[in-house]
Amino acid sequence: MRKKIAHISDPHVTDRESADRFLALVRKMIMRYAPERWTIIITGDLVDHGNPEEFDLVNEGLSLLRIAGFRVYIVPGNHDYGAHGNFYSSKAHLLFLDLAEEIQGIREYPFKIDLDGARLLFLDSTAHNEEGEPFARGRIGARQIAWIETHLADEIPQWIVLHHHATWRNPFLAISDAEDLQAIVDRRDNVRYLCGHRHAEDLELIAAGKFTECACVIEVDPVSGLAVTRSLDRK
Repeated sequence: MRKKIAHISDPHVTDRESADRFLALVRKMIMRYAPERWTIIITGDLVDHGNPEEFDLVNEGLSLLRIAGFRVYIVPGNHDYGAHGNFYSSKAHLLFLDLAEEIQGIREYPFKIDLDGARLLFLDSTAHNEEGEPFARGRIGARQIAWIETHLADEIPQWIVLHHHATWRNPFLAISDAEDLQAIVDRRDNVRYLCGHRHAEDLELIAAGKFTECACVIEVDPVSGLAVTRSLDRK
């Protein structure tokens, strides 16, 4: 059977209590999913302020997943790069990249993986220090958009994995260059998104919200596109 995706987002680990919630979700995931059949993707805001203590706390859960045999992939959110998601810190940025390298063996964004007939394109959608954008907003940037376009010619199912909600129009939280991204994506019917940031479920887009509090995971078949929300609190 081909591999599927277990998608979560926005755990916002900042203290012992939130770390324990994340650990509880991780343990439920380990009980439910088999690592040979499931890849785990977390679409940003792993922590809340980007400080070393938070990264140590969230890594407790990530390490359990790796020990259990899962491949885990992450993308950065605005909170991973600085306090309250609005104040960029180069130190926090480097701490996130250190964590990414430890967890997934890949440090730099963008990157791609192929997964049993589908392709996943992982982006850094944060707007850190670029053109004076309010930091909670997203920005893909010309370099990453050009990189995406080089991969979209293939007809296989493709997933763009990023933190910021790709089509949300809220002026304070949206992607500032979303129109540039949509210009290359809208021409194709084989591209969908995995994202977070908005803290709301949208299965048309496959946007995961802040689901650690309710122990929910979005299960995605990357080839068919079928997605369902699964509460791990239910038998």
